[in-house]
Amino acid sequence: MKNIKPILISLVMIIAGIRTVKAQKTEGEIRKMIESKSFVFTAQTAKPLRGGIQQLSSGYYELTVNPGTVMAYLPFYGRAQTVPIGASEGGIKFSSSNFQYEVLQKNKSWRITIKTNDVSHVRQLYLTIYENGNATLDVMNINRDDISFSGYIK
Repeated sequence: MKNIKPILISLVMIIAGIRTVKAQKTEGEIRKMIESKSFVFTAQTAKPLRGGIQQLSSGYYELTVNPGTVMAYLPFYGRAQTVPIGASEGGIKFSSSNFQYEVLQKNKSWRITIKTNDVSHVRQLYLTIYENGNATLDVMNINRDDISFSGYIK
């Protein structure tokens, strides 16, 4: 029984190390993805305006950015002031083909602002991408609490 505890601790550390390596990319790869508007943000945690941090299913919730579209499939935790008529699904789910994409580079990170012009419930998305591929996403909603996500770019 004494030998099991060190083995379990080592196993957890190895798994955590593999997960970190998966997220890391080179600065050149990150820059190329940002400039080509071709990447996927995978959310690992959600930080609602009210309440605690929520761990998310690995690889399940994403924001996909392509030159012609931005697609979101993200959860929502928080308060909604109004609910659209006919809304049967929760979360932040949309596809936009009419959006503005602005990039500002600061030191070792990029700040991307995405403004959707054809989505009625999301005002803006702020994506901060770091040189190792880790990222945070802030979603500014209309008629709902804002929410933040942490994850990585692939």
